[in-house]
Amino acid sequence: MRISKEWALNYLDLMSVSSAIMVTFLHANNCFWIFSATERYWKSANIIESIFYCAVPLFFMISGVTLMDYSKKYSTKTFVKKRMKKVMIPYVFWSLIGIFWTHYLFPWNGQKAVLSFKDIVAFLVNGNGIRYFWFFIPLFMIYISIPFLTSIDEKKRIKIFSGYVVLYLLINGLIPFFNSFFSLEWNTSSWAIPVMGGYLVYPLAGYVIHHSEFSKSQKRFIYCAGIISLIVMILGTYFSSIRIGAISELFRGDKNLPCLLYSFSSFLFIKDIFPKIKRIDWFRKGIAFFRSYTFSIYLLQFFIFDWIERFSVVDQRSILYRLYFPFVLCTFIVGITKFIRLFSLGRLVLPK
Repeated sequence: MRISKEWALNYLDLMSVSSAIMVTFLHANNCFWIFSATERYWKSANIIESIFYCAVPLFFMISGVTLMDYSKKYSTKTFVKKRMKKVMIPYVFWSLIGIFWTHYLFPWNGQKAVLSFKDIVAFLVNGNGIRYFWFFIPLFMIYISIPFLTSIDEKKRIKIFSGYVVLYLLINGLIPFFNSFFSLEWNTSSWAIPVMGGYLVYPLAGYVIHHSEFSKSQKRFIYCAGIISLIVMILGTYFSSIRIGAISELFRGDKNLPCLLYSFSSFLFIKDIFPKIKRIDWFRKGIAFFRSYTFSIYLLQFFIFDWIERFSVVDQRSILYRLYFPFVLCTFIVGITKFIRLFSLGRLVLPK
């Protein structure tokens, strides 16, 4: 019996689509970084920024679920080849296009830059050929770590990964957070867990949540922790920014305690709610359609947002722009992707 692609969906498809769209909301909400204690736009920008802050962490968590068991399907050599083809080649290609875009085609100061080969390599290694591409570098580090993690006995992974996550939450999350909040002046950086810049916690947490069944009381605890963390991010950022007269990042950061707890609870929530909303026909069809365009959204959105910042007369502080344009953007990128994929090179640099 043949199962339609729509019914073959799982919650990771919803999470992948959600994460990609959430990133566009963050970038459309760029006015958050222009602080104003008096204008209304910043209050809404702070809320939007906080709600969608878990976008990239969710992306990393998906990797822990989809890649950790690769050895059951193919060899490590094939794993590396697949990651090179699907991620590394598009990253390098669009980074080079981005470098040309920002330094030669549309330089901010009006003067074309003179870049050496060394400069270009530095852009690629540092992940700033396009300013939105910073996440590729920790992603590549996660890919490098996956073969070592898969060597751990599958029966012991949940216990070992859970232990790492809990230890990370304590040493890298809770203690540094309280140290900053209460101005304790402890040198917490010297005894933090530095593995993969701290981002390894996300794929490990994703794997644990995916393979674990939680009781109702455990779910309530995790959801409460996530909701409280979101409220802390919103109110904490608002009042601390008002106090210092600038954007306060005390409650921000992908590796900060509020973001960690909010991201973990969001992952569990999407996993939990998917079986219920999967039955909605239009929703299921929408996820089935958009799931093959999520990577294109990550790769192409910079060029559109950058063009708007430079040449558009659109009021980027408008709440309508910040809430509706991400959907227009995603639809536009789908159209562009469809056209580019008509060519063999296009299918290589914009893979499904």
